[in-house]
Amino acid sequence: MEWGDVYRDYLEAKPGEKINDQPFFRVAVYGSDVRMATLTREYNCKFRGQGYLKGKVKILHGHVNFELRLSHVNAAATVLNRSDGPRVYIAGTVFEQKIVGRLVAQRKAHKVGKFAELAKPATLMMMRARRLKDVIKERGITGTLARVFAIK
Repeated sequence: MEWGDVYRDYLEAKPGEKINDQPFFRVAVYGSDVRMATLTREYNCKFRGQGYLKGKVKILHGHVNFELRLSHVNAAATVLNRSDGPRVYIAGTVFEQKIVGRLVAQRKAHKVGKFAELAKPATLMMMRARRLKDVIKERGITGTLARVFAIK
């Protein structure tokens, strides 16, 4: 059973439906005799969201709305790899720890840099608008308003 085949079969059965390929990867791996191991973030870094790194990122991946843009991934890699010390990244901002202070050493967060989590600035608003449209389609306007205003 091949991961790509399982994923393509699903997409052909449900055209136009966007879905992450991770569940299909799991099906393919669990149904095979492949040995599986968990990699550290440096070898499996998803640039969206949050995480911890120590050392240079070797494998970086991620997408926005199931679209992968090399320029976007390269921008994230540049900022994430500005430091190779212990650091965290949260919502596109990378911080490392710096020791400061003259008499007593203090540890402070130091901003390494920032990269856009979304490929286009307008993308977030459009994502929210599309999601609202889907919610209204699922629940109707009354159900949506009831949920927004917590009306029982």
